[in-house]
Amino acid sequence: MNKLIIALIAGTFAAVAVAQTPAPAPKESEKAKLTQNPKAKEVGAVTTEASTTNTGATDAKNQKANVAKSKQDPKQLTTAKEKEKAVQSVTTKESDTSSAQSMAAQQKANVEKSKQQPKDRPTMGTPANEKALQKASTP
Repeated sequence: MNKLIIALIAGTFAAVAVAQTPAPAPKESEKAKLTQNPKAKEVGAVTTEASTTNTGATDAKNQKANVAKSKQDPKQLTTAKEKEKAVQSVTTKESDTSSAQSMAAQQKANVEKSKQQPKDRPTMGTPANEKALQKASTP
């Protein structure tokens, strides 16, 4: 039984080791077949032409566009004072006191309006209401 377990472990180890080896490289005859294909030659020619057409002028244009784009971005704040000043400016913009006051007034008006509405309270003593409540509570 021990020999069987050892053989299984060794076989598993060998299978894992074989699975990790790299795939064999294609043979020279297979490479030759790929390069003789006319479409493969055409694709290769177009690819090399496209890679060589990237001139310095197009690079300069791209760099100029990138510089202009990066100048539009806001600069990063480096010192603690700059960061604090930026936070305070945003805080003062966002916390408008007039909007807070108007919201408080609106809330007060809503409370007064809700207090003025009469509340419907059912009378519990009547048998008709008792039946209606029991009927509504049963699923």
